Amino acid sequence: MTNMMAIYWKLVEWESSDDKFPPSFSVLTNVSPSLFVCPNSGHLPGAMTNVDQWTDYIYMPSAHDWIRLDLAVLIDPPENHEGKYGYVLFGGGWVKQLPADKVRALIKEPWCMPTPGRKSITIYDTHGAVIPFAVYARTNVAFHIPERFRTIYQQ
Repeated sequence: MTNMMAIYWKLVEWESSDDKFPPSFSVLTNVSPSLFVCPNSGHLPGAMTNVDQWTDYIYMPSAHDWIRLDLAVLIDPPENHEGKYGYVLFGGGWVKQLPADKVRALIKEPWCMPTPGRKSITIYDTHGAVIPFAVYARTNVAFHIPERFRTIYQQ
């Protein structure tokens, strides 16, 4: 959880003028590669130039700040914890340990566990009609899944 929160603050620090997190971890500067390794995985950090390929974390860079409040934006998958549980950092800046099945569900649909923030989010189309949160999220957010997890978590 410590590494995940440190990454979160680096993402917030980088946040662009259009209120999005960086497109990849590799654009972050002044950060130790060891942050991108889950201590339980036993992996060694690589170079920051290709951190997105070797990191132990699944990352969702594309959501604007107003929607990511209610989404899983950084996931430490169960594979890093003997398949028993994982950690999820929500866009509002809190981390939860969850059972493996719930973490896997969030990797598939990062909006599937509404937070209290969901009530404050209303999305309208160009004609003023309300777009359901899940419909909007399904078409406007995507995870970056490191190579070693892609066979498990196909997008």
